[in-house]
Amino acid sequence: MRKIASCILFLLFSVAAFAHCDGLDGPVVKAARAALAAKNANLVLIWVQPSHETELREAFQSALKAAGSTSEEAANHKFFETAVRLHRAGEGAEFDGLKPAGNIPAPLVAADRALELRSPDMLLEQINADHREKVRQQFQKVVSVADYRPDDVSAGREYVHQYVVLLHLVEHLTQEAAPASAHDHQ
Repeated sequence: MRKIASCILFLLFSVAAFAHCDGLDGPVVKAARAALAAKNANLVLIWVQPSHETELREAFQSALKAAGSTSEEAANHKFFETAVRLHRAGEGAEFDGLKPAGNIPAPLVAADRALELRSPDMLLEQINADHREKVRQQFQKVVSVADYRPDDVSAGREYVHQYVVLLHLVEHLTQEAAPASAHDHQ
């Protein structure tokens, strides 16, 4: 049932939330960087489906082997690309490369910051009053599963699922509420 809900969300909401995951400053690359720093692939495995674990582990091992060499930067970039590509594949989305840092839409930045603070207030300010309770409830679902053990990949995947649902909801609601630009009416 959860997979069906994810597919429906994917079809209903725009691809910009996915671009959030494509960015060099997005959550998947952040997790990949943390995994390399800790030498613990589990920190990034939570972002991919079980069927993609082997490929991600291989890219992770290649990046670890390149540490300290002249090919370290290239190996890390390939690992980041692999992580994001596999994450997107798990959502049924195409991957057309990593995006530069700094392109995450403000409502999604607010959602990430609100989760860091464990307070939805700054996020809810950007949501139409009619939808705040729905966002607050999903926010609480994310927070309720956020404190998983780093080596519990299954629990981590549940966190990622709830997180993605929240971001898609926020994006949908903020795009829905945004006034159309003059360009949109041409």
